[in-house]
Amino acid sequence: MKISKAIKMNSWVKLTTITFIFSFYITCSKVEILDELQFQKTLLSGTGSFDDMERIWKVDSIKINGEGLNLSNSQLKYTKTFKFQGGFIDSDGNLGTWEMPSLTVLEISILNTKTEKSLSYEIKELNSIKLDLELQNGSDRYEYFFILRENE
Repeated sequence: MKISKAIKMNSWVKLTTITFIFSFYITCSKVEILDELQFQKTLLSGTGSFDDMERIWKVDSIKINGEGLNLSNSQLKYTKTFKFQGGFIDSDGNLGTWEMPSLTVLEISILNTKTEKSLSYEIKELNSIKLDLELQNGSDRYEYFFILRENE
């Protein structure tokens, strides 16, 4: 009888210890709260988890100086891919880096051309399915409207 009581007591101690360690781990685990800028960056490029390392944005429409541009089927296949670690590539083969220094500015450096090219876009809207950018180039204003490309 004393042996079975000791076994029950030993099981109870193990269960209590495991429960305590588990609750301590849960309550003490670090939860990172993103500020608004970091949250916008994850909307643009993914969270960095193993299955969310990049976001691919597909062109939906373009306006030049306020007038809509008729896009061909091949132009409608244009994409920009923003990688979580700061890499950038588009479907034209341009690659480089991106940075978002503020909630309204997206800077892209294209590095694989003869002369390095830097573009600074104004972010008009960014959410989980839509990216609207504006680029002022001399007297011309380009507005780019992208949608998040669905997994194919």
